[in-house]
Amino acid sequence: MAVVDDCGICLQPDSPDFNSCADCAGVIFGNTVVDSCGQCLLVFDANFNDRVDCAGTPNGSAILDFCGECLEASASQFNQSCLANNQVYFPNIFSPNTDGINDIFKVFARPLLVKEAKCFYVFDRWGSMIFGNKNFDFYDASQWWSGQFSDKIRQLRFVLIFAEIEFQTGNVELYKGDVMLMR
Repeated sequence: MAVVDDCGICLQPDSPDFNSCADCAGVIFGNTVVDSCGQCLLVFDANFNDRVDCAGTPNGSAILDFCGECLEASASQFNQSCLANNQVYFPNIFSPNTDGINDIFKVFARPLLVKEAKCFYVFDRWGSMIFGNKNFDFYDASQWWSGQFSDKIRQLRFVLIFAEIEFQTGNVELYKGDVMLMR
């Protein structure tokens, strides 16, 4: 019986092309990969893993935050510049590849803005829940999703998320959207 794989292609699950999608450049069955600098390049490209940070500093450690700002991860404005006074930020992409950068899907807000996460759920494209958590400390990164399901990193490309966030004001907001997983 044929099913739609994570790439949106209807195939037999035992097909060698099942869940084989485009590379980071969008080329189906292409050979480009995201290097440790976040660049989509061929492995033999001269710039692959070239240790110039986003600010152009050789061997620098500045990276792009979720707001698109090039900052040191320890900077006080890291992941903060795009947050309005009563706004939370849901990344639309994360990379659970254990490189220490964006390995956990978590939601961002200004410090002390949020009282708690009432619930957070992750669903695959067929509507099956693959992660859920309720009534947890919004600012505790360990409470968010690591990209795993049944102790394995998911091979999905996209998931759907749903969250209910309670603010210090007592207001409760519902959020939903889709997130891309990068390997």
